[in-house]
Amino acid sequence: NQPVQSGYVKALKYDWENDKVITIDSNRINYNGYYSLKKCPRDSLDIMAYSDDEYQDFVPTYHDTTIYWQYSNTIYPESNQDSINIKVHRLINEDNGSNFISGGVFKALMIPNDALKDAVLYAKYNGEFRRFDISIANGYYIVDSLPGGTCELIADRIGYYSDYKTLQVGQLVLDTINFFLTRVTGYI
Repeated sequence: NQPVQSGYVKALKYDWENDKVITIDSNRINYNGYYSLKKCPRDSLDIMAYSDDEYQDFVPTYHDTTIYWQYSNTIYPESNQDSINIKVHRLINEDNGSNFISGGVFKALMIPNDALKDAVLYAKYNGEFRRFDISIANGYYIVDSLPGGTCELIADRIGYYSDYKTLQVGQLVLDTINFFLTRVTGYI
């Protein structure tokens, strides 16, 4: 119940034809938690808040308060709108360790497996978010500074079904944990 004081908000649109996430508009979050997006067309948009990096206060969260794009509240701006509030999921920054999980995110059922950029990887311990990372152009990600123990690693990307894995961090080298996400079909 405290305003976020840094980071940014993006208006996103998924291009189903070209399988791309397009940023329509983006702006910084002000010190008082407010943001303003002024270049939004009259089209369906998903609004997402992002931390400046994975060591900030919260994980990437869709409007109203979800990490899953399928459950986000899509905005249909017909005119100026205000009070489009996003309740973010805070990061727990205590007892973090020196462990990491890395790997890649790829399109399932593709030969070769095409890399997926812009997938968000969330690390949760006992239902609390600890860290996150966003996959780059080759699909690679690394979620670092993790404590040992049981971790749920969630992969989510607009246009694809989410996936997760339960991992024992600190007992094995977790440098090739790959996700193969299936594209949602019939969604327009």
